[in-house]
Amino acid sequence: MIKIFDLDGTVIDSSERTRYLADGSLDLAYWQANATPRKIAADKLLPLAKQMRSAYTRSLVIVCTARVMSASDYLYLSQNGLEYHAILSRPEGNTMPDLALKLYALVGLCRQYELSWQKFCSTAVMFDDNISVIEGLTSEGIRVYNSTTLNERLAA
Repeated sequence: MIKIFDLDGTVIDSSERTRYLADGSLDLAYWQANATPRKIAADKLLPLAKQMRSAYTRSLVIVCTARVMSASDYLYLSQNGLEYHAILSRPEGNTMPDLALKLYALVGLCRQYELSWQKFCSTAVMFDDNISVIEGLTSEGIRVYNSTTLNERLAA
């Protein structure tokens, strides 16, 4: 089993440093300006973080995030016991929409490990909070669960 976890809004609450544009899309420039070591360290864990921790020994855990990962991000994951086997993240300077970015990264991972997309999709489960990612990757064949709904249930 392959378990794919987004970070923000899925296992990490980084809402204190998130802002949206008038069209509802993420203000990427604001996000990047607020990705300071101090602010990253102040992020909180969401209930799905526990699921990610427990999945590590039983499944292949992949982090698939639209973040540009910094040393502070990796430190945060380590300090909070959020282990993974692979991490797919936004390259510096890349402004692709989240769905396109994540699909490209996951297809690239399949190519790297010589897995067919069908085989990958049949064994993968993904957790994400972005509706366009959920709908888009579901239409591509991956089982994607809405992490917002799951976190609400787990917190109750």
